[in-house]
Amino acid sequence: MNLFRVITRVSFDPQESAFIQVQKLGYFPEDVRHIILTHMHFDHCGGLLDFPWAKVHVHRREYESFTKEKHRWTDLAYIPRHISKVRQWQLYDTKDELWYGLRAIRLPFTPEMWLVPLHGHSWGHCGVAVKLEKGWFFNAADAGAVYNNTTPAWLIKLVLGPHDALLRQFMNDHPDVILSNSHMFPEWFIPGVWQ
Repeated sequence: MNLFRVITRVSFDPQESAFIQVQKLGYFPEDVRHIILTHMHFDHCGGLLDFPWAKVHVHRREYESFTKEKHRWTDLAYIPRHISKVRQWQLYDTKDELWYGLRAIRLPFTPEMWLVPLHGHSWGHCGVAVKLEKGWFFNAADAGAVYNNTTPAWLIKLVLGPHDALLRQFMNDHPDVILSNSHMFPEWFIPGVWQ
């Protein structure tokens, strides 16, 4: 995990945990009944320990990659203890459904949500699309760096996978979809910046 601390900024401040953030939003942690994972690297599933009652939704390929023998350097970001308290899993397989022309899996939630396979950063990495009152929010997680124009394309492909160009084109073609990546600058999430 120390290798990943060098190449990505991850806050290890307990006040930044999902558990505390849920409370700051005025909810009880027990209100969290479902968690949708884009992938299972430590910086995306480390908080599962705080929500053992929640059902965790993830692509089957990602779950199987996490629980089996590791083969790639990015598999070092799988930390077994992070899933040790999960009691309920909902695993999904890629189907022939489409969301905005991308292969996708309709999730059983309202508002409408889709799991969008973007394998590459990890074996079963997916984005998550959520229907808004007007348009869509699409978190492509670690599948690209569409707001980063300084990192070389070869490095993005090596670390994040093969989908950055696709996501950049998607963002240009679909201005009604708000696309985000993980590890973006905090100012992007301030209300009013992208609304």
